[in-house]
Amino acid sequence: MKKIHSILLGMGLITGGLMLAGWTSGETVTLEEIDTATQTEQLLKNHSSFQITSVYVDDDFTYSQYVDKDLLLVSYPDSAELYLDGQLNYLSEEDSLSGILYILQDPVAYPATDNVIFSSSADETITSCEEKDGKIYVSSDASPEDTEKQVTGEGFPYNEGEYFITDYVLDAETFTLLSLDETLVAPDGSTRPYITATIEYDVERPELAQTMYEHSKAIENLRQVTLTTDPDTESEKTFSVQVPKGDGVVIYLPEGYDGIFTDRACTKEEESPVDRNADATLYMAKGK
Repeated sequence: MKKIHSILLGMGLITGGLMLAGWTSGETVTLEEIDTATQTEQLLKNHSSFQITSVYVDDDFTYSQYVDKDLLLVSYPDSAELYLDGQLNYLSEEDSLSGILYILQDPVAYPATDNVIFSSSADETITSCEEKDGKIYVSSDASPEDTEKQVTGEGFPYNEGEYFITDYVLDAETFTLLSLDETLVAPDGSTRPYITATIEYDVERPELAQTMYEHSKAIENLRQVTLTTDPDTESEKTFSVQVPKGDGVVIYLPEGYDGIFTDRACTKEEESPVDRNADATLYMAKGK
């Protein structure tokens, strides 16, 4: 079982997805029903929005994912990512907003926009399932191999032989996920909490999400950043993006391109600080 996790580290993303396998004895809900109920499209038919808040207990690291019909906002303690149509569109870091210019590559895509909350796996076994007071309580075990892959993939320490026990709470009528608690169990039976997550529905759009969305859609008081690759060659291509004055631009460079220059000969590197109120014309060449 894996939860959605995407941490912005420089220009890279660490990603995962929440997983749960079905069971065959005395079940009150099936895997297929949970999959259907937690599809993003289905949730937004019944709710104006939803938000998942996850806490990694060991280091008290918290992040959240907010989703409505227009956008996905992934928030971390010091930064945030705005996704539109599943693609990374705007960034917030240290109280600074930035648009994105992709050079010779596809936009960064969020790994699970169709189902931000849930996806199934055959590597996890449900051990109990009980309906009570309008809710369904599901418990599951994951294999040590699957557990190690998740924990190390998310950048946390793993002890040999540990496996996950996960407790899910679902709405009994709609099968939507309300919360989960995940615990690591050692071979000697000792435990340590790993993650706890809660899901809220019909929440107000966060102020930061609204601000970033407005900046991404702005049509006035803009500046333009233009970048030409391999100038004066047969491979020359030009890319540009417009952002509100005062915003930065994060440029995703392709492999083989290391520097950004202010002249077509690619001899004068761009210097900091950049004037965020002015247009910019930039260049880059492979191997430089």
